[in-house]
Amino acid sequence: MPKILIIEDEKNLRDVLRMALEGAYAVRCAADGKAGVREAVLWQPDVVITDFTLPGMTGIDVIQAIRSGRGRENREMKNGKLPGIILVSAAMSLELEKAAMEAGANRCLAKPFDLQKLKKKIKEYTDDRGCG
Repeated sequence: MPKILIIEDEKNLRDVLRMALEGAYAVRCAADGKAGVREAVLWQPDVVITDFTLPGMTGIDVIQAIRSGRGRENREMKNGKLPGIILVSAAMSLELEKAAMEAGANRCLAKPFDLQKLKKKIKEYTDDRGCG
């Protein structure tokens, strides 16, 4: 079962995403960027969904930390496996999208986003990578 990590500080949205994805995916959540990076290093998800505005670090910082393959505890991502990353933001702009893609995001979505569109992007990514 593909693994999805949700990094979102808004509890209601985090819970909605978790409930919408559970069943089809193994899902874990983090409420801030540092905890999210740590969880990404330890759990090795196939896809990370991260908000841009987070306590402690931005979504761009999260992407860069994950793409560097190292977390706070300096543990390397196993087997060089790097997840697909989807950045979501209520303040999405062309500049933010460009910065996110340059940092290593695979997709960007503006909040509020269509849950079915998000599910489709996750499925496309996991299917392309042969996750499961």
